[in-house]
Amino acid sequence: MSFYIYDIIFLVAFSLAVGIFLYKRRKNLKKEGLLYLYRTQVGIRFIDYVGEKYKKAISFFAFLAIISGYLLMASMVYLFYKLIYIYLFVPEIVKAIKIPPLMPLIPYLPTASTQALDRLFLSLPTGKFPAARSALVGFRFPDCNCVLFP
Repeated sequence: MSFYIYDIIFLVAFSLAVGIFLYKRRKNLKKEGLLYLYRTQVGIRFIDYVGEKYKKAISFFAFLAIISGYLLMASMVYLFYKLIYIYLFVPEIVKAIKIPPLMPLIPYLPTASTQALDRLFLSLPTGKFPAARSALVGFRFPDCNCVLFP
């Protein structure tokens, strides 16, 4: 059985479970704008306890999270720039992949794209990328939906 069927089965089962759960507890369900929020008090005492006991650690990790967030945003801007650069100025890759730039974000991309990547990377000229080509000879790319070109 293919993974499509498993995904559909689990999607339906999860949707039914969430629907039944929310229907049985609809008195806690409040509408705010376009969203429905499930109101509960579970975990409030635990959050207060941890917040008071580990105040210094939480402030340190909050600072660390903010710094890492800015670094990750900057790296995503760089990778987005590289992706645009490749699609605009490296036509060999665009012709070999034969998919729109946003297509790797869509799941279940046919394996034809991974075969196109195999042909692209295994046919690199030896003078241009000798180390990369020798490392990739005989290597089969796994079936995946995401490709980054840093």
